[in-house]
Amino acid sequence: MQIILGPPGARLAEESVRLYVGGLESGPFAAGSWLLVESATAAPELTALLATQTGGMLAPGVKPLHQAADAVVGAAPEPITPLGPVARNRLIEEILLRGGFSGRFRLLQEARGSAGGLDYVAAAIRDFALANAEPDEVLDNAAALRNPRISELARAYQDYCRECTRRRLLDREGRLRHACELLESGRLPGGPPGLVAAVGLDRLSLLESRFLQAAFRGAERRVAAFTIDSPAAFETDHAASAIYAGPVQTVQRLRTLFPDSTTTWIESGLPATDARRHALDGMFRDPRDTIVPAAPATPGSIRVRGAKGLQDEADAAAHQAKRLLLSGAAADELVVATRSLGAWAPRLREAFAQAGVPVAIEGAKSFGETSLGRSVGLLLRLAAGNWAFEEVQSVVSSPRFAGLDSRLSGDERPLASRFGFATRRAAVEWIVGEQLLPKGRRALIDRVTWLATTEQESAPEPNTDQATPRPESPDRRRARLSAAATLAAPALQLLGDATQEFGQEAPPLAWHDRIAAALTLLDYRSYDPLTQADDVAALAALEDALASLAQLAELRGGEATALPLPEVQRLVQGWQSRLRLDQRWDSEGRVRLLTAETACQTGCGHLLLVGLDEQSFPRPDATIAIGVADDQQQLHHGNEMLLFAKLLAAPRESVTLSYAAVDEKAQTLNPSSFVAELERLFPPGSLRETSAPVAATAQDALQLRRQAVRRLMEGDAQPLAQFAGLPDAPAASLGAALIASHDRSHGEHFGPYEGVLGGSTAAEWAATRFGPEHLWSASQLEDYGECPFKFYMKHVLRAEPLESLALDVDYRRRGSLLHDAMVRFHRHVNDLLGVGSAPSTLDAEAFTAAFRAAVEEAFQTLATAQHEAVVAEIEMMQAAAWDQEYWRQHAAYDQKHNSFEEPLSPRHFEARFGPEVSAPDETPDPLSTQQPFTLEAGGLQILLTGQVDRIDVGRVAGQAVFSIIDYKTARSLTLKQEDIESGRLLQLVLYTIAVSDHLFAGQDIAPWRSGYWVVQNDGFKTGKLPQPGEQAGGQIVTAEDWQELVATVRQRVGEIVRDVRAARFPMFNTDEDCGGRCEFRTTCRVSQARSLGKTPIGEDA
Repeated sequence: MQIILGPPGARLAEESVRLYVGGLESGPFAAGSWLLVESATAAPELTALLATQTGGMLAPGVKPLHQAADAVVGAAPEPITPLGPVARNRLIEEILLRGGFSGRFRLLQEARGSAGGLDYVAAAIRDFALANAEPDEVLDNAAALRNPRISELARAYQDYCRECTRRRLLDREGRLRHACELLESGRLPGGPPGLVAAVGLDRLSLLESRFLQAAFRGAERRVAAFTIDSPAAFETDHAASAIYAGPVQTVQRLRTLFPDSTTTWIESGLPATDARRHALDGMFRDPRDTIVPAAPATPGSIRVRGAKGLQDEADAAAHQAKRLLLSGAAADELVVATRSLGAWAPRLREAFAQAGVPVAIEGAKSFGETSLGRSVGLLLRLAAGNWAFEEVQSVVSSPRFAGLDSRLSGDERPLASRFGFATRRAAVEWIVGEQLLPKGRRALIDRVTWLATTEQESAPEPNTDQATPRPESPDRRRARLSAAATLAAPALQLLGDATQEFGQEAPPLAWHDRIAAALTLLDYRSYDPLTQADDVAALAALEDALASLAQLAELRGGEATALPLPEVQRLVQGWQSRLRLDQRWDSEGRVRLLTAETACQTGCGHLLLVGLDEQSFPRPDATIAIGVADDQQQLHHGNEMLLFAKLLAAPRESVTLSYAAVDEKAQTLNPSSFVAELERLFPPGSLRETSAPVAATAQDALQLRRQAVRRLMEGDAQPLAQFAGLPDAPAASLGAALIASHDRSHGEHFGPYEGVLGGSTAAEWAATRFGPEHLWSASQLEDYGECPFKFYMKHVLRAEPLESLALDVDYRRRGSLLHDAMVRFHRHVNDLLGVGSAPSTLDAEAFTAAFRAAVEEAFQTLATAQHEAVVAEIEMMQAAAWDQEYWRQHAAYDQKHNSFEEPLSPRHFEARFGPEVSAPDETPDPLSTQQPFTLEAGGLQILLTGQVDRIDVGRVAGQAVFSIIDYKTARSLTLKQEDIESGRLLQLVLYTIAVSDHLFAGQDIAPWRSGYWVVQNDGFKTGKLPQPGEQAGGQIVTAEDWQELVATVRQRVGEIVRDVRAARFPMFNTDEDCGGRCEFRTTCRVSQARSLGKTPIGEDA
C-alpha cells in the first residue's frame, strides 16, 4: 500500500498516475485495474494525464467511485434492478401513503404530495445509507434522540430498505452497499481488480470509505493520495486538525488495514512567493496560537471582486474569461466554478453567450430548462385546470405551437384585415381575452363556435370622423367578435383535439404517447438546431421517467397503474427541475463551468469562483443527524474548509473570488466568511478588484455600450456620436433614446418629450391635421383643457390604454347604455302621455315598469360574452333599482316648473349636430342635422360636433325656452365656474350655444337652463353656475353673467385651438393627483417634469 500525502497545491495526481503506470507495467492483472476519482467530470483529466505517461491506453481504468461500484454489481451473477431517482421517489411516495393509512407516518404525510417533500425524505434516506447505517441502527439512534420527525424518517428508511430488498431494487447507494458486500465476501466473478489507485477522494462518507477499503483489500497493488497540510496532521493537537479530519480518518483506517503501507510526502507545487501559499498556511487557524509568515507585497494570484449584483457578477466573469482568451490563454485553461450550478447555470450561460465565449456546463440540463419541457408543462396545466383563463392565454401565446397560428385562407384574409387581426394567433389571443371565461374547455370552444356563426355583413364600418369617436357600437363589437371567432375557432378546436384524451386515465407510457401526439398535432417547433437537440433529449427523458414508473409497478408484482391527469401534471411539474437529460459532456475548446467539488480537482491555469455569498461557504449542513450531532457538524465544517482550500490551490496561475456586494435594492451584502478569513491574512483592500479592467477594445455589445457611456462621462462623446452616422435602425433608435433621456432630465422648459413639439414641420402638420376642416368635439377641447399632454396622447398619437382583464364595471360603457335606456324610456312616456306631458304624471307602477323595461332592453346589448353578460345583469339590476329615485327626481323637477305656461318637458333625445355616427338601426332625433356647428371662438371659426343627451322645451312669460340636460351616473358631481373658464368643463356651454344658434336657428326659442342630471343623487343640478335665461320685467332675457361666461369660453376655445395647431401639448395641469386616475399614467412622466420645475416657454417656474 502506497499512500501519497501533500498539502493543497501539491501535485498528487501526477505522482499517483506515475505509480499507477508503474503498477500497470508490473501486471497484467486478470481482473483489470481501477484509477478511482470523485466524479465523471474529473475522469477526463486523469485520462489525459495517463496518456502523457503511457502514450495512450485502450482501457485506462479511470472510474468515478460510484461507477466502479456499478461495474462490480453488474458483474455479479444474481440479477438486480437499478432504481433511478424517478422510481425511487415514486416508491417513497407509495410507502408514505401506505404508512399514512396505518398511522406510521403522521408528520411526513404532507411530504407525500409534494416534490420538495419527497426530495427531503429521499435525501434523509440517502444520508442514512451513506452513513453505512442499518435500518435498525437508525431506528435505535432516532429513538434516543426523541425527535418525532427523525423517528418517522428512520421508519421510512426501514420500510424503503425492506421493499428494495424484497424486490431486489437497488438505488445508487444500494448498489454501492451491494458492491461492498460482493468485494468483502469474495463472491465477485473473476475477483477484484489487481491494481487500485484513488485520487482526490478526500471527502468520503462512511459507505464510500467502506467501498474504498474493500476495493483495496482485494487488490494486489494499492495507491492512494490524500490532501493533508503536513505530517503533523495526525497529531491530536494539530492547529488545522478540523480541516483535514476527513482524509486523516481515512488514512488512519488504511494504515490499520495495511500495516506495511509506505507514505510519500509531496511538497506544494505553488511557488514560495505565491500569495496562495501564505493564505493556505494561515487560513482557519487560531491567530493567537500560530505564527503566520508575512503576506507578499503583491498578492497578484488572488483577486476578490465585489460585484454590483448577480448579473453583474456573471457578466464580469464572462468578460474576464474573454480577456484571458484574447491574451492567449487556451479555453481548457479556464474554469468558472460555483458552489451550486442550479441557479447559476442559466445566468452564466446567458452572460457567456453575450460575450461570445463558448462554454461547457457540468451536468445535463433539466427537463424544465428546455423549450419542450416547458411546453409540455403548459399543456398539462391547461388540461388539468380545465382550460383556466391564465393557462389558455399562456398556451395560445406560445410561439412554439405553430399549429395555433396557421396561415389564413383566401377567404379569411379580408376578414382579418377588416377587423385588424394580423395573424390567426392575434385573433385567438384577442377573443380569449374578450371572453374572459374563468375556465372550461367545452364552454370556450362552444362559445367561440357560436360567435363564428353570427352575421358580420351588417356591421357598420368603424367611425372615421376626426372628432373624438363614441365607444365602439354594440353592432360593431358583435361583428368584431364574430370575425375573431371565425379566425380563432380552427385553432381552439385544434387545441381541444390535442388535449381531448388527457382527461382519461392511462398507463405511464400511454401518457408519453399522448403528449407526443399532442405536440405533433399542434405542430410544435424548436427554436434552432441546438434547441431541437435539447427537445429530442427532453422527450426521451420524459419517456424514460414514465417507463421507470411502469417498470417499478411490474417489479412489485402488478401492472402499471393507470394515472389520472392531475397525477401526471403533478409528476411532470416536479420533474421540471429534477429530471435530467441524457447528454454527452463535451468540453473540447470550451470554457468549463463546474461545481466547486469538481473544480477543486481540475487542473487549470485560471479559476473564477463566483457566487461566494454567506450561504456558499460554509454551506449549511442539511444532513439528517443520527449520531453525535457535534461530531457530524465538525466533520461537515472541516470538509467545507478543505474544499475551499483546495479551490484556492487548484489553478496554476490565479484565482478570482467574486460575490454580489449589493442586492437588487442596493443594500450591502457580505461575502462568505471564508472570503473574510482570507482577506484577514493580507493588508486591507490589497486583494480587492474595485472595478473590472477596461479593455482597450470592446469585446461584445454590452462592453461596447458600457465603454461608450464611460467615455461620455469622461467628456469624450465620440464613441456614442459615431452611431449617428450609421444607417441602420438600431443605431438611430439608440441615438434618439440618448437624446430623449438627456432632454427629459435637463432644461427649464417643456420640450418635445413633454409635448411641446418645436420646429416648423410639427406646427405645419398640426395646423393641417387640426385645420379649418377638422371636426372638433366638446370632449376633445375638454381633454386639452384638462391636460394638453393627455390630448396629445389621445388625439395626436391616438394611443389606447390596454383593456383591463379584471371583471369590473366599465363606467363609460354603463353611462353610454344608460343614455340609451333614458331615450327609450322618455320616448315611450311621450307615446303614452303625449308630447309635452310631465313624466311624473305617470303613476308610480307604470313609471317603474316602463323604466325597467327600457333599462333591460338597453342593457341586453351587453351580452356578447358570458362574463360580460354576468356583469351586464348586475349593472342592469343596479340601474333598474333607480326607478323610484328617478320618479322622485322627476316629480321634484316637474313641480318646479308647474308655474310655467308650458312646463319644461322632455322633447328631444340625443339630438346631434355633425356627421352621423349612430348605428344604422338607431332612429335619429328629428332635430339632428348632418351639418356641424360653426363656432366663433377667439377670432377663429371652428367646426363643432356633438350629441345632446336631452333637450327639454317649455314656455314662460310668453317665450318658448329650452334646457340642456346631460345625464351622469356618478354618485356625486361638483360644478365650479373655474372648471368652465379653464376649459376643463365646456360641454354644457358649447351645447347650449350650438342648440340655440344651430339646431333651433330661425325659431324663437331662448335658452333657459343647462345642467347635469345626476341619476343616483339629486336629479337635475346646475350648481352655482351662471344660467342662460332669467325673467326680467315680465320678459325672458339673457343673463349678463351668462354672456360673460360665453365670451370667456369662446376665448378659451380659441386659445386651445391655436395651441393645438402650433403643436404645443405641454405636460402640465393643475391636478396634483392626476397620476392616480389618468388612463395614460403609465406613459406620462408628469411627476418628473414637476420635480425638475419645468414650465411652458415664457413662464417662470
